[in-house]
Amino acid sequence: MLKIGAGIYKDWKDRLTFKSYKSDWTDALSYRVLPSTIEIFFNNLLPAIAFSQDLSNRTSYQYGINEILLSQGISGLLFGLAGYPLSIVGVSAPSCILCYTIYNIFVDKQTNIPKTKYDDGFEFFPFMFWVYLWSAIFTFLSSIFNFLSFFQYVTVFPCDIFGLFINVVYVVKGCQLLGESFHKNDTLDHVADGFGNITIALCMTFFGLLAKNITSTRLFNHKIRIIIKDYCIFISVIFWSGVIHFGNAFKFVHFEKLNISKSFKPTSKARNSSWLAVNHSISAKYVFLALPFGIIVWILLFFDHNISSLMAQSHEYKLKKKSMYNWDFCLLSVHTFLCGILGLPAGHCLIPQSFIHTETLIIYKDAKKEKKTDEVNADDSANIYISGVVEQRFTNSMQGLLMIVCMCRPFLVCLNQIPQCVLSGLFFILGIGGIQGNAIIARILFLLSDYKTGSLEQVKASKLFLFAMISVFFAVIEVLISQLDYVSIAFPIILIISIFVIFFLKYIFTNEELEILDNKVVSRESIKNLLPENLNHY
Repeated sequence: MLKIGAGIYKDWKDRLTFKSYKSDWTDALSYRVLPSTIEIFFNNLLPAIAFSQDLSNRTSYQYGINEILLSQGISGLLFGLAGYPLSIVGVSAPSCILCYTIYNIFVDKQTNIPKTKYDDGFEFFPFMFWVYLWSAIFTFLSSIFNFLSFFQYVTVFPCDIFGLFINVVYVVKGCQLLGESFHKNDTLDHVADGFGNITIALCMTFFGLLAKNITSTRLFNHKIRIIIKDYCIFISVIFWSGVIHFGNAFKFVHFEKLNISKSFKPTSKARNSSWLAVNHSISAKYVFLALPFGIIVWILLFFDHNISSLMAQSHEYKLKKKSMYNWDFCLLSVHTFLCGILGLPAGHCLIPQSFIHTETLIIYKDAKKEKKTDEVNADDSANIYISGVVEQRFTNSMQGLLMIVCMCRPFLVCLNQIPQCVLSGLFFILGIGGIQGNAIIARILFLLSDYKTGSLEQVKASKLFLFAMISVFFAVIEVLISQLDYVSIAFPIILIISIFVIFFLKYIFTNEELEILDNKVVSRESIKNLLPENLNHY
């Protein structure tokens, strides 16, 4: 029998002793930390504020930019200082979907008051407090009773599906933002505005993707390529936000900007500038009605957080320090509870931000010269290999602190100058970039390719096609469900089903085929604190 709290204890012993914790800070003395901090800050900030815009519109401004920034800031500091530092925890598209779906179920968007059926004491934020409290309880118990041992069986199959789902959702969100620029006040008289926004978004996407992949080209010299790749997101946001003010090209085009609120204050006027979401009583029946919604949030956190964390710690990165899956999930229960108290949307480990964070900290080595480098050169990529990752706490902690700093008035005003089309461009860069690197897409392209090489050659084309189509089926279903009103709250169920499908794949594919198509995400050493044989004693 697994001992209660054994996983958490072993995580503490591995990563939170004085020696290991000190090394997490001393290892931050590397150049890679600076560009990583800047990139992950913008990659985390801009999608978050775009989600805040969507969440505001769908919840009649119950949530806004300050709620998102505070939630992101708390999670960054919490996990940067005390959790697994490479995992970027924040508000995601699934988190927002759950929030506004609950709002739509209970509240009339036109009047911003509870629907007739729920006008006997329902209040949104106290209700969300109980939703998150139930979720935090289940999350805490899951970590204490070692439920995360289940993830020793997870392979790349559900991870690829989830990664593709998130990246497609990013592209969809970008398109939705652009689509909104064509109409205002239920009219379609803003065609010039729409095409102007599309132009900026597509230009940013093209140059952003080019800059992200510039290290695999021969453009410019080595150092310039490094600088462009490291700071391309920062440069793109600043440049394309400024382009709309250059000359008279966009003189007659209206660019929708982000809505901002007062610094360090809740968006909703009904909250009377109080961050406490539990300052009002709520009918007892809604306490228990919040339970099934809390279970759904827990399911989302249990699978989405841990799968994202597994992907960010993939064996290809050659991480040397120990993981903290059990303790991280316990820490997530604290974050969820705090979000409930403060009336914030809860978050979880983010994809693609988490593995982008890891990738920005990669150290390469030249096999010929055996020296560190910052890029894979197109000329001699065969000689370049991943030596390791700068595993430290500075980048995550700093981006969390910067999130809270952005709640100051001067920074809110600056954020207000960013057009929504620039956010669309960023969504496209993140989404398309993630789709490019997704294994499902790679298998489809392999099937369509005339010149075939690599391990996939050992798999029959019919079997490879079947495996790819099963993956695409789950990803498409998940995307479709997430876009439907009311039904969208059930999308985590599809992820659960895809995980359990793993156990049936062996009846369709041979062991040799599965070794190529569906191997383990992380090494057995990385998940040793999830293995039952290591959890039956302290």
